[in-house]
Amino acid sequence: MELNKFARKLILTSVACLIVYYFPSLNKVNEFYHTHSVFLSSEPEPSSSKPEPKFIGEEHWTTEEQELCNDPNVDKTWTRPDALCFAIRRGLELSKIEIISWFRPVLVIYRDMFTKGQTDGYSRIFEKCKVEMEEVIDEHGKIEVSSVRVANGSKTDASMFPEVQSLVDTAARLIPSLNFKLSEPIVGLSYMPGGHYSAHHDYLDFDDEAAKQEHLANGNRMVTFIIAVEKADVGGGTVFPEIQTTVRANPGDAYLWFNMLENQEMDDMSFHGGCPVLAGKKLIATIWLESKGQHIFERVEGTRQSFHAEELLR
Repeated sequence: MELNKFARKLILTSVACLIVYYFPSLNKVNEFYHTHSVFLSSEPEPSSSKPEPKFIGEEHWTTEEQELCNDPNVDKTWTRPDALCFAIRRGLELSKIEIISWFRPVLVIYRDMFTKGQTDGYSRIFEKCKVEMEEVIDEHGKIEVSSVRVANGSKTDASMFPEVQSLVDTAARLIPSLNFKLSEPIVGLSYMPGGHYSAHHDYLDFDDEAAKQEHLANGNRMVTFIIAVEKADVGGGTVFPEIQTTVRANPGDAYLWFNMLENQEMDDMSFHGGCPVLAGKKLIATIWLESKGQHIFERVEGTRQSFHAEELLR
């Protein structure tokens, strides 16, 4: 009885092998051969092909950086004993301040700094502007489009739009230790699904002397100040890999960090990136405050040390 059962299996398998040999394109027969033959001892070779990238430029992101972007539970900065909140009244206005990092680098969030009317007004201005694919500047001063940055942007000069001037005036009133008149023009940046800016430094470091003269006539980018105008449905935070945290701002919030040390050299810890937008749209307005003429340098020692967040609480 057992012999007959074995013989039937042998005949069926032999027939299957003959069919596969003569008709190798029959997928169902091939599947039968690879999964059911009693004489095949090894599994088929796994596919060596890499998974498709989730977005253009994903290769510029590490796994750890993406985890910080996408999983709030990875970020433990809020558990630090020195992560504090302050409410400071300046005239009739109240500043709600979260100190994420006191130094190396200074990283501060201002909650509800701007009204809905102000952010809506900026959105309308941005929609009327001609937006272009954002570019990056290399160490030689060459400007080019790169997959490290996938975003659309436009300059929105405060002198041309009262809605933009309103944002600058509010920031200047509530952060008097910084001079917002000493800055590059405000840049609006729009990130659609797949949009991102991989981790980088805003501090401009050029090998070419001519590039330094062209881009750094008013000093380097001392502070980056970002206004959250529209929030993505999923993703779109700003990640700081060196201090293992991600800022997730709501419309009307603003946040800033120092890109340089007191002696005006680059602060390596200011390494940051615009997290990939996975759904929805992110719109921010960015102001880079330039170092030349900033009174804050009159109050610090000027050594190779970080600024301290206490300077912003004055």
